[in-house]
Amino acid sequence: MVDNFSNIYEENQDKLKELMKLTIGQIDTSTHADQRKLIVDDANLQVDEMTEKMDKIDILATDALDTIEDQDMIDEIMKIKEEVAVYPGKIRKFVEDGIRPALDNAGTNDQLSVEEILAIYHQFSVDVDTVGSRVEAEDPGISENATAVRARLERLYGQMVDLYEMEKELREKVQNGVDKVFDEESLLGERWTKTGDRFTWEHPSDGGVRVLKLTKL
Repeated sequence: MVDNFSNIYEENQDKLKELMKLTIGQIDTSTHADQRKLIVDDANLQVDEMTEKMDKIDILATDALDTIEDQDMIDEIMKIKEEVAVYPGKIRKFVEDGIRPALDNAGTNDQLSVEEILAIYHQFSVDVDTVGSRVEAEDPGISENATAVRARLERLYGQMVDLYEMEKELREKVQNGVDKVFDEESLLGERWTKTGDRFTWEHPSDGGVRVLKLTKL
């Protein structure tokens, strides 16, 4: 029984070293608080498995005390029971103290979670729906139905196309009105036409800042 305690204790120590190395490494490369919570939860689960092994030693020690009469052996078993009793708190504190610096320093590489990105995208789609329909859009919530999501996106796309065409027509009407006034007043300048050079936005393929350039038509 004494040998079992020593073997399990040494085995746990080896596992603990590997666990700390792995856990700290995962925390250092983590990109979100939720991810770190899962890492810590997994570490605590492995610590629980270590303490459960010690609980079995405590049971064996208690059974042994009922049959052993040698006082030296009884004293040794009692020491084992004392060590087993404080083992869970000691090992948990060791893990907590060991990973705390990593947790305190984490966050520099943080990114939004998938759920957060999805929520932002969904709110943007509601705002787009409001602009496209020109009334306060109803928020349908985030659907898991691919068909419904695709249909909604196609509707929003159609709204934006219609809005773009409407604004083009409005720009043409305004410009024609201005040209009419200039013509009537015999003011200098050329009439506006749909053909000719245009300033357009160019978006770099590397994702850099867009640039306004004159395009020859």
